[in-house]
Amino acid sequence: MRSLLAFALLVSGTPAMAGGAMEQATNHPNLKAGLIHLYNLDYDKTQESALSFRRQYPANPFGHLFLAGAAWWRYTTESEQLRPDTDFLDRFDDYVDATVDAAKPLIRSKDKVAKTDGLFTAGMVLGLRGQMKLTNGKFFGAYRDGKKAMKYLRKCVKINPQYDDALMGLGIFDYQVAVLPGILKFGAKLLFRGTGNAARGIRRIRSSISKGRFANNQAAAFLLTIFMVNEHDYTQAYDVVNDLHIKFPESPYYGFMHAALLHRSETPAESRTAMRAIFDRHQAEPHLLASKQLGTICGQFGPDCLDRNYLQAADAWLNESLPLEKDPSEYKALLTLYRGVVRDLLGKRREAIADYNALVKLPEIVSSRAWGKRCSVKACKKKDAIRLLRGERP
Repeated sequence: MRSLLAFALLVSGTPAMAGGAMEQATNHPNLKAGLIHLYNLDYDKTQESALSFRRQYPANPFGHLFLAGAAWWRYTTESEQLRPDTDFLDRFDDYVDATVDAAKPLIRSKDKVAKTDGLFTAGMVLGLRGQMKLTNGKFFGAYRDGKKAMKYLRKCVKINPQYDDALMGLGIFDYQVAVLPGILKFGAKLLFRGTGNAARGIRRIRSSISKGRFANNQAAAFLLTIFMVNEHDYTQAYDVVNDLHIKFPESPYYGFMHAALLHRSETPAESRTAMRAIFDRHQAEPHLLASKQLGTICGQFGPDCLDRNYLQAADAWLNESLPLEKDPSEYKALLTLYRGVVRDLLGKRREAIADYNALVKLPEIVSSRAWGKRCSVKACKKKDAIRLLRGERP
């Protein structure tokens, strides 16, 4: 019924949305607030803001796209927590289908603004689902969604070469085809129907960041992942995350990445100050601090965040920082617990037990004493670390 109404408005010559669907979404306070909540890892508030926009403008595909994008963000930042959550993936599919359904009347419109908005939203959301399927090894489904996504996005920029938001999706495909390994590369080639070009992909993503209106921050988030995970270019990664940290100063996710990259840039004092600021902002609500640990610490790296190279980097940072915490504070307790678990995962059992024992004399934070007792009896493994970062008790 909503799609029929939107289509009727379009073919009658009356604009369905004053200024276009993107204009309506980009300037709406609900979606602006929703983006802040998303990067703050406040997912319930994110959904509430997006649903409020969608209820107000059910025919606007950007509301549905926002919900799909938020679900994708949560899945990638808390992958250990959500896999294999079929209910979550079903909801994601519902958001994708709703976006496409709302986009179809716009795609059929003769109005170029409406048409390109429809092509963009359908292309981006199908690209997201293609990414989801590719990540989970569903190559045929990824090919099917990705093929449609590329068709829509290419048509969008053909009609309007200045539709820079669409360059994000085109740039992601372009980059991934060039760099993905093995079977993933084969799957991505099917999606893109070409060899890909990493440099061109990065240029397209940068153009989306600088000129895009709706997807510019999401494009920056993806570029950060490229520099951190694929390119290992921490200088360029710092430039990206610094801009995002300025835009979203309350975000623990970007705050953590900012602090970590400060340490890599050999400014350890600034790194320690930045890391402490994250804790101070969330200390008043320990349950929220506990629930945001996984997304904050593992958000950029997913299941790989507890690989040995990252653990060694964490161990080095903690060994530098902990001796400077002279007072028995909750912050010191949290760092001590983290170091104990990191040392356990690195096989430094004796040093880990020393940290666990030290927790008895420190204030309680995120079940630190209970975790210390549990891990001192039996060495904590990766599955225990994930449970701790989820905010669970031992």
